[in-house]
Amino acid sequence: MPKYEKMIKNINILLIFLCLKCHFLLAQTSIESIFPLKWKTYIGQTTYRTNILLHQNKIWLGSNGNTLDKTSQDEFDAVFSIDTKTGQILQKIQSFIPSGQKKEMSDLDVNGIAIDEQKLYFGTDEGYFYAYDISQNKILWQYKAPFLENIENTGNVEGCPVVVDLNQDGENDVVFSVRGRGIVALNGKTGSPLWVQILTNDNGAFLTSPLCVDVNADNIPDVISGGWNATSTDRESLLYALNGKNGEIIWKYTLGTGLKSSPILVEKGEKKAIVVASTYSVVHYIDLQGKHLYALDLNLPSGAISGLYAAATLTPNETLAIGSSWWSGDDDGLWIAHLQKAEIEKENRYGFRIVSSKAQTFFPANRITASAVVGQIIHKKSWQIAVPTEKGELLVYDENTRKLERYKMPAGSECTPLLADIDGDKKLELLIASYDGFLYCYGLPIKKAKVFSGQFRQDNLNRATLKLKAK
Repeated sequence: MPKYEKMIKNINILLIFLCLKCHFLLAQTSIESIFPLKWKTYIGQTTYRTNILLHQNKIWLGSNGNTLDKTSQDEFDAVFSIDTKTGQILQKIQSFIPSGQKKEMSDLDVNGIAIDEQKLYFGTDEGYFYAYDISQNKILWQYKAPFLENIENTGNVEGCPVVVDLNQDGENDVVFSVRGRGIVALNGKTGSPLWVQILTNDNGAFLTSPLCVDVNADNIPDVISGGWNATSTDRESLLYALNGKNGEIIWKYTLGTGLKSSPILVEKGEKKAIVVASTYSVVHYIDLQGKHLYALDLNLPSGAISGLYAAATLTPNETLAIGSSWWSGDDDGLWIAHLQKAEIEKENRYGFRIVSSKAQTFFPANRITASAVVGQIIHKKSWQIAVPTEKGELLVYDENTRKLERYKMPAGSECTPLLADIDGDKKLELLIASYDGFLYCYGLPIKKAKVFSGQFRQDNLNRATLKLKAK
């Protein structure tokens, strides 16, 4: 073929591709044409560390205020309770720092929260952690987290606290990560420290939500969390198991790269595994003794890394979903891995036993920082996985057909949605907190649909446990 004819042919192919892409963008289905909007309400900004809870017929979530700027402080830095049927804000709970001191503080953002009956737990970016009685509308206690004066952002409480009984007194205590420091466990009744474990001096570490599971068979939940190591010069990232009684290190597991993703516990019959994603492309499966089981190597088709900030999500049939959030455009997207019958290959370049790439599919879709939810979203024939993108699409993946549907949202989001019947109409709702500051409530079409994983950290105590089908 002559040189110029070949060039013209390539140009024609490119034009056809661009036309098809433009047609796709113009024809993209609006989310409201499939899931009608029930209400929306302004609550400010949320992040991938935010969880949305349903408790006592109210929606609860924390807000970063009107902007994600870390030096900003406004009236929307708070925890909100919201009417499930109307979207009306019922209550706004803010930091209990005297107004004179607030002026000296840079930020009072709230991310993860927990609710245990009448007790609300939440922390702020200024390092204060609170227990609040939602029935009597009063603060029960507050605690100032450890920090380093010469390193910015250390002491922030960013992740979701975990509510669990550590001191075996019959009442729940609370455990949370402290940015740039480590893990704190507090007495749930008094707020006094049960123990504090300092593990790092790096302000990029311990932004995640801990996981609590008994790893040493003493019937007391232990604490799983991690981040960059204790010295700022040693860039090794570790996942730790800390003794629930005293905070001492039981074991540590080398991740190799950073940790922004929160660990979850997966149970399948008698078998249990800790599942956690390291920042550079790898999803690790680890047993309760801290030993490597296998991993997913999710480098992008281009060979570039997948920046994994979300927590992994699975269906009951072991279909795993996690988004990539590192680049921009179609370099990021959604990873799906059907693990039920997947083969395990030999060690990869990191020395990990790796799931066969044949089990994995990548869907280009822009940055995904939110964790996915799993339920009967469109029909009851199979499980579907739903997750928003930062660009402004809702992606819905069907486990059986292995097809992905895309719906245009009013704005992008990095907050994990809530999938639940929030108003008692026997139909599910999907709540999405978006970058435009609004919380949107969409109605789903199916009556008596099931939910497998409907929120970030799985329940209001943030215990992050998924129970899969046993063979």
